[in-house]
Amino acid sequence: MHVCNLFMENDFWLHLVMQVNKYAASTTVQNGTNSSNSSTESKWFDITVDELMTFIFLYINYASR
Repeated sequence: MHVCNLFMENDFWLHLVMQVNKYAASTTVQNGTNSSNSSTESKWFDITVDELMTFIFLYINYASR
């Protein structure tokens, strides 16, 4: 994933991961308390910088084809 650091600095990725995890945690809590069928909902596991980089660059690669 060192190639990703050529495009964006590590601070950018850390901030983005923190915000994604924060958003997912807040919406998971909201959905869990407001949903009548919460037993079938999936649980959120915090992502890492490497996972987010992989997702974004796979998405870009797929979209560019």
